[in-house]
Amino acid sequence: MLRNTFTGMKYISVFIFAVALAIGVGGQIDNAHARVSLSQLQAQIDALQDQIDAMQPKRSAESWSAERTDSVVFLSGNNYNWTSIPGLTITFTLDRPALVQLLGTGMQYAYGSSGSSSHIGYRFIIDGYGRGDNSWGQRILVNKPGESWWAPWSFSDSIHLDAGEHTIGVQAVGRYGTGNTGICGWGSGTAGYTGCHLNIMAFYPESE
Repeated sequence: MLRNTFTGMKYISVFIFAVALAIGVGGQIDNAHARVSLSQLQAQIDALQDQIDAMQPKRSAESWSAERTDSVVFLSGNNYNWTSIPGLTITFTLDRPALVQLLGTGMQYAYGSSGSSSHIGYRFIIDGYGRGDNSWGQRILVNKPGESWWAPWSFSDSIHLDAGEHTIGVQAVGRYGTGNTGICGWGSGTAGYTGCHLNIMAFYPESE
């Protein structure tokens, strides 16, 4: 590979010299047999550069991460739809097909009456499609005020995705019967210990 790279660089040097010579004689190289224009020389230089670029090693993995920018609050007695956690959505582009691994982490805060429990479902949404159970997603967490009012949650997933642009996010849902719950904070409170994160890592096959 190194030998090919050096050979390509040698040809580029020859062409650059030829371009300089052509400029010196009015933009053309003339001899008894051929006339080579600067545009033709540039095209050959570009083609050689493309070959050299193709010989460079490709990335084997990429990663992206995001942190919540606000909290989500579900109040007792209400039936909520799936809600995206602010800040936990990432749009990225894959160079080629890859195995994508996901990790979501955060805190769930139960508050209010000590007799009520917080029942919250979590899921990843990938290119507009939610993962897991329609009602509760991929993870459900139950906690109570006065007992385990701060409860950490985490869940992971993996999926093969094609090359191109993709969007992945974390969503939460609270159904009838859940108590007052703050996710990644409470109301306007977003202290550091209430943080939530989304981490994405893509692994490219070696054969690609």
